[in-house]
Amino acid sequence: MQAYIGLLAGVLSLVAYGIYIYKIWLGNTRPSRSSWWILTVVWVVVLFSSVSVGTEGEFGYWTSYVQRGIQVAYIFGSFGVAISTLWRGSPDTWGIWDWLCAIFAGIALILFAVLGSEYHFISLILAIFADFFGIAPTIRNAYRYPQHEDFIAWMLECIASFIALFAVSIWAFTVKSAGEFFPILYLVIVNVIITYFIWIDRRVSKRGN
Repeated sequence: MQAYIGLLAGVLSLVAYGIYIYKIWLGNTRPSRSSWWILTVVWVVVLFSSVSVGTEGEFGYWTSYVQRGIQVAYIFGSFGVAISTLWRGSPDTWGIWDWLCAIFAGIALILFAVLGSEYHFISLILAIFADFFGIAPTIRNAYRYPQHEDFIAWMLECIASFIALFAVSIWAFTVKSAGEFFPILYLVIVNVIITYFIWIDRRVSKRGN
């Protein structure tokens, strides 16, 4: 059952990314050119680290990836946004958030690719931190200029991350369990914050009218 739920969450997340990319090409949103390329690498590390330290899928090892469908969606979605930024990206130069994202992503990648599997949980945590630093400008943009972000896309991501919670097979205070549920809890928190900022602006605008 968890594999099917994970697949549903991943498909819904891809739909949300599709809407977001469509809005980018309409000119409504101008994502950072640097951040999304780094975030693509970050989610590759998150996925493989999560599978490495997490619990095995209910139908075998390969279903671990299906069960983590939302993480797979974030890889392809981030890559789609990154490609779009080549033509529709923000002209802003690298800031502190970009550097922090790159540094944490680089360390996480080294820990995962070079050192042994006993470091994979650390690489997972560092990759999550890298993603936060990479998405921080989007959170700030949603707070300051919520009209630049698409409510439907972020609402779908919010729903997808909540659905993904039900794809977690074991909830326990262990490394294996945390390797499975920690990335999902992180996505729930971030997506809820961004969606809330956009929703508040829409609510205030309706009252003003």
